[in-house]
Amino acid sequence: MGGRRFVVCDCETSGVTADARILSIAFVELWHDINGESRVWYVNPGRFTMAPKAAEKNRITAEHLRGRPSFAQVHADLEPWLTAGAGVEHVLVGHSADFDARRLAYEYELLGLVLPPLTLLDTGHLAQAAGIVCGPSLHELLTSVGLTNPAAHTSQGDALITAQAARLLLARLAGQLQIEQLHTALDKLLVPFDPSSHPKRRDGRDDSAGDEPELIGDHLRAHSADLRDGRRRRHALDTCLAERCAQLATRMEDGIVSTASAQQVVEWSLGHLLGAGELDRQMTGRVLAGLGRALRRCEKPSYAERVLFDDLGPLLLSWGPCTAAEQCGRCRHQAGTCRFSEAGRQAVEAFIYASSEAHAEVCKAAAEAYLPGFDPAQTRSAGRPPEGLYQRLRRLGLLDAAGYGATRIAQFRRDQGKRDWGYAVARKAWDDGCRTPHLADLLASMTVLDGIGLNRRGADPKAHLRAALDIIDTCLADHAGQAGSTLRRLERRRERVLSQLATTPRHQAQMPRNVRAPRSTRPGTAPLVGHTSHP
Repeated sequence: MGGRRFVVCDCETSGVTADARILSIAFVELWHDINGESRVWYVNPGRFTMAPKAAEKNRITAEHLRGRPSFAQVHADLEPWLTAGAGVEHVLVGHSADFDARRLAYEYELLGLVLPPLTLLDTGHLAQAAGIVCGPSLHELLTSVGLTNPAAHTSQGDALITAQAARLLLARLAGQLQIEQLHTALDKLLVPFDPSSHPKRRDGRDDSAGDEPELIGDHLRAHSADLRDGRRRRHALDTCLAERCAQLATRMEDGIVSTASAQQVVEWSLGHLLGAGELDRQMTGRVLAGLGRALRRCEKPSYAERVLFDDLGPLLLSWGPCTAAEQCGRCRHQAGTCRFSEAGRQAVEAFIYASSEAHAEVCKAAAEAYLPGFDPAQTRSAGRPPEGLYQRLRRLGLLDAAGYGATRIAQFRRDQGKRDWGYAVARKAWDDGCRTPHLADLLASMTVLDGIGLNRRGADPKAHLRAALDIIDTCLADHAGQAGSTLRRLERRRERVLSQLATTPRHQAQMPRNVRAPRSTRPGTAPLVGHTSHP
């Protein structure tokens, strides 16, 4: 790596939109055999809006940032980590390195400065070059190389584990190529960063810029109201609804301070959705967004189940999917999962997750109740198995919600080490017609990474890749014309699988000795693609 300085970077931000702010940033010097020096900063951007999904992941709050320096105060300390000496090319390494570079460029832009020239090395592309097919997330990459992250979704933890993964991938690539070929391969992976060439994204938003009216009069007072009081909460939410407030769902969530208040927000939502006053599809979508979040916060699976089947489910079926004539804000601006689909998924989450806390895990009892009597490892006694939430959702016609829940249960079983069980659950839902993008992404990932039932002695070594490609193509065809981050992830996965099909030889190369075997390559488990040799 002579002539180049490799520095791993990871940012924790307030969201993924073009105006998201950096809240924490870490750097790790990457050497050929060990991690070098590292630094981490927490940054207080002042007044900022935290996206709910970002808050669930990094758990950084305004309280955590109180007293921390601003980016203007620390940017001079960052310069040594963003520049290299004369004649040395500075390479910024990261998983989705482009995202971190764009966040840095935005912060520099706010200060009237220009980010120093950077060259990017994305560990996702590095993994592909090393012959490893994995999903887009850092967690999936770590799984593919046998690493775990003890401090996930913290800038320092993610930077340190990304550095370790990058070293393993470079070692694997070095074991496959001659030194001249290695330098050529690296040259192709390094991408100069130009902030002006990256279009702004609005992932997750349901309004274009300028749609939200100015906060004046009653609307301004509603946004200043103390939402802990039930009467004031209802009045504030009624005002925001009447003013067509784009922040309605967030205001609904802001009013939840206990499980009791969460249930009150649910009842307020249902009152307007079931009431005589008609809401257009965009405002209905915003109410549904807040309803789904409130159901999670109730932490009462039986209550969520009753709301889903007595009220929400019939409403979703009567409204139907968004059309060209009537669209929710998400579909209108192609900004993510349709609000109407998301509401059903959140109701399922309220049933299967152990709590509403960030990073909450699937409850084992709920997993068994969702699809009871379905354990491939056990022989079931005669008779029809009991009906679970999955079967009821399918019978009602809510295939998207049923498939989403099956995806989460399959992932849960897989994380428990029960890969055959997880694969069987995912495959059953897929064969039942619940062909959601989330399910397709998981099933394709398991087909490629785990190769369950396909890596038999003497079998075609590319069979699992073709099976994954068939799953992806079917899902993309079913959702043609739709937008969303999962569909974009599927399109990127399709490109990787096609590349793997074109480059994978009949006889796979052995894993280099200096790379620790992933868990799925140990005795008794299915091998990973690119890690084993076929007979």
